[in-house]
Amino acid sequence: MKKWHILFIMFALLILIGVLEYFAVRLFTSPPAISYFKSAMRKDAAPERFPVLSRFEVPRNYGYFIGDEIPLTLVLETTGDVILDLVNLPGKGEQHGVFEVRNVTITSSSVSPEKKIYRAAYTLQYFGPTPLITHFGPLEILYALPKERVSMGTYAYQRLFTQPVSISLSRIGPFQPTQALEMKKPMDDPRSGIIWTTFIFGAVCVLVAGGGWSKAWWKNRQQGETLPGRSQTAVEDALRTLQDEETVFFPPVVEPSLSAEVRLAEILREYIRRRYSLPVSSLTTAELASSLAGVPLAQELLSILERCEALKYAPPSSSRTEERELWWEATVLFQKLQVLSGGQ
Repeated sequence: MKKWHILFIMFALLILIGVLEYFAVRLFTSPPAISYFKSAMRKDAAPERFPVLSRFEVPRNYGYFIGDEIPLTLVLETTGDVILDLVNLPGKGEQHGVFEVRNVTITSSSVSPEKKIYRAAYTLQYFGPTPLITHFGPLEILYALPKERVSMGTYAYQRLFTQPVSISLSRIGPFQPTQALEMKKPMDDPRSGIIWTTFIFGAVCVLVAGGGWSKAWWKNRQQGETLPGRSQTAVEDALRTLQDEETVFFPPVVEPSLSAEVRLAEILREYIRRRYSLPVSSLTTAELASSLAGVPLAQELLSILERCEALKYAPPSSSRTEERELWWEATVLFQKLQVLSGGQ
């Protein structure tokens, strides 16, 4: 009889332990009781979002050598009412960590009234030793919300740092020298025939032109030597120039590039340079007068030269008659010089 009592008690204890375990599991694992109103509000409410989200866009973070231009773009997504201040971003020509900023372009666009995106496109370069992996350090961004405005146009900015970016760099060449390649013969280029043909044709044209010019120069030289009474002296050259160019200015067939008084002054100064070996380009009329003291007819020559230089600043309507008179006086003067000096 006692045996059945013991079995019954043990069976009852097992049932009691199972019931206690069931209620213990329900007590510690079941979610807390929430009212229907609160659960409905949580279901309808949107999850809270940080006002600024940052990320980096890079085509690849490997395969670069020392000195390569590395593109890197910082993307900032903000809500519509966030105020950003990007003054602490590194600019062109500045150093950020181990990288040099070669160029940076900052743009912004509005995706929707509640979302705005900023992009800072960087071009980086690295010239230091090769640590195999380099790090583009965090960038500091200042942001503020409209409710954080201190005064008109002034906000209490908060600091935000972006995550760093790892970039793998390689050395320019391998550690060990490579085997030199064997020399190869030049490749056949079908364009070489056209190039050589063009070169030969151009060379022939240059030779023909040079030969023609040499022949014409020699012919003119022979004709010049056989002309009787060819002008060789400064007086004869000046007189001949005056006589040849008189029809150019009086009356002018076409409007000359120089006025008559300017051309006459050039002829007179050229004669003085050749006849007396004076630096006429750097001497005034008064300085020439002191250098030509005692020279026959020098005063008449300098008088015509002085009147030519004064006539440059006269009105065109009143200078035409005086230009003709000066030209004739110069012609008569050089005829006297030719007779006086015997063509020297």
